[in-house]
Amino acid sequence: MSLIVSTYQPHLKNIFFSLILLGCTMWQMTAQAQTNPRLTAIRVGLESLEIDVPGLSETTELSVSGVPLGEFLRALAKSHELNLSIDAELKEPVTNNFSNVKVADILYFLAEDYNLDYQFTGNIIKISRFEPPADTTAYAPKQLSIAADSTNGMLTVNFKRDSIELVTRQLAETTGENIVYAPELSGKLLTLYLQNATLDKVLEQLCFSNQMRVEYATDSVYRLLPPEPKNDQNTRNQSISSRKRRMSSGVTFVNNEDTTYTLLAENQPLNQIVKAVFSELDVNLFYYAEPQGNLTVETTGKNVDEILRQIFFGTQYTFRKVDGNYYIGERIQEGMRATERLHLQYRSIEKVREYIPAGLLKDLEVVEFPELNSLIVSGSYPQIQELGAYFKEIDQPVPVIQIEVIIIDYNRSHDISAGIEMGLGESPAKSGGKINPGVDYTLGAQTINQIISSFNGFGSLNMGPVTPNFYIGLRALETNGIIKTRSTPRLATLNGHEANISIGRTEYYAVEQQTLQGVQNPIPIITRNYNSVQADFSLKIKPFVSGEGQVTLEIEVQQSDFTGRIAPDAPPGQQTRKFNTIIRVLNEDMILIGGLEEKSKEETGSGLPWLSRVPVIKWLFSSRNKVKSDNRLNIFIKPTIIK
Repeated sequence: MSLIVSTYQPHLKNIFFSLILLGCTMWQMTAQAQTNPRLTAIRVGLESLEIDVPGLSETTELSVSGVPLGEFLRALAKSHELNLSIDAELKEPVTNNFSNVKVADILYFLAEDYNLDYQFTGNIIKISRFEPPADTTAYAPKQLSIAADSTNGMLTVNFKRDSIELVTRQLAETTGENIVYAPELSGKLLTLYLQNATLDKVLEQLCFSNQMRVEYATDSVYRLLPPEPKNDQNTRNQSISSRKRRMSSGVTFVNNEDTTYTLLAENQPLNQIVKAVFSELDVNLFYYAEPQGNLTVETTGKNVDEILRQIFFGTQYTFRKVDGNYYIGERIQEGMRATERLHLQYRSIEKVREYIPAGLLKDLEVVEFPELNSLIVSGSYPQIQELGAYFKEIDQPVPVIQIEVIIIDYNRSHDISAGIEMGLGESPAKSGGKINPGVDYTLGAQTINQIISSFNGFGSLNMGPVTPNFYIGLRALETNGIIKTRSTPRLATLNGHEANISIGRTEYYAVEQQTLQGVQNPIPIITRNYNSVQADFSLKIKPFVSGEGQVTLEIEVQQSDFTGRIAPDAPPGQQTRKFNTIIRVLNEDMILIGGLEEKSKEETGSGLPWLSRVPVIKWLFSSRNKVKSDNRLNIFIKPTIIK
């Protein structure tokens, strides 16, 4: 295997012959593309993409021998900076020699020669094997002219060179009888017109007119066979009449060639049907009670156990097979009852009885055995088998869903407090406070008098001292805060079961109770207790695995938080945010649940009337406070199915 990519300049003679070969190839490809819409679409796509992808217009020198097709395309893409997405199944060997050929022409040639399909997405070309669309035209077989009289079952047929396959199938569908033909007759065309005739007569005349013969086999099936000598006609008549005699005698039980059996009976006593079945079998039969009642049955292709199960269905009788011997009696009799342990492999036995239909538990005694994860069942053997079949249906591996949760709580606050406050305190104020960062400073009377005395004596300015309890408060503060909390819990639960997580905070408040003891001189007794208040964040998720790797999630989110207290000993206020949703996502897809957002804006102020609203000077005659807050809660959820 070799792959050669070269950039040498070919001789003029080689170029001339290459151009002639390329022209013939392009003419042939153009002629074929006119009759192939797929190749036409590929040609148009490559030509339109040459504007944005210069590499398609470049010429190349390529010589390959036994190189896998996928590797050849990768080398071509790397040499000319093409964006190709190549199917890993493209492994057939390529042996070609391209000289001074445009890259787009090579891609077109490969699409035609190796039956490739191109899909264009922007400047990306996806290359895969072309799969022709399936023919969705539904086959509608020809409807033959077959009419059946509902009163007497007589048939009227009109066949005109119709295939034996179609004739036998539609005759069987119309009459309910089984009709087969020998392989030698496959493809034979039949012609017949007959009015008001029985099925036996129709088949007899059909064979007479088309050189065939018919016989009725022991398994209640009409067989169309190639012709034989004329003396075989008596055998055919005898086989048809023998069927009628067997049906008229009461019960027919026939051993088929494939080790199955055929049972025919019309309103016959149930005990006679059972005796007819076991008269043909070399097994022992024991009666605990003789079945009573009549039954009509016509079944074929069943084994003995299946036939017995059908004829006893819905009656008070049943059978049991032990060591090759059959026991028949009433379901409630001691010898007919059985006890078995039904074991569960993939799920717990607890609460399983809640999912069992009441009809399956009728006349059965069921006891849970948790140590062996089983049910002990006693009762009729066929009922136990039916319950065991139901257990196999429900005893399936329950998917485990791992749920990754990312909780991001984002809090942002902005607080501005500014203004000048003046007044008289109850006692002389001391000067002091914070100057940087932010100003929160109090000027006492002593400091203010010092400042005033420093201004006295300048010109005509002369101010008297302030009283000792006078003070001035200066405030200019701005506070910004960002709090981002992130938690990443992981939960796991069974399909259809709820998983939950709760994150809480507790605060306490005091409760005082006063009681009086004594009568003459009561003494008050104060009891102080502390009560708690809970604020939680809770998340409940119930997953359900549906088809095609999808997960349905029932989600409930509740978030509560504390607000301010109306008094120091009062309980804190609470606010709650809650929502429920049901969504469906693909396995291992992550979703974002948002919307739990709270924004608040508060602006308060106090000052002198009128002056506190005048621009600029309002800051000298008022005190203002602005508070902004933004709280957001984002929840990311990613379910993963674990088999």
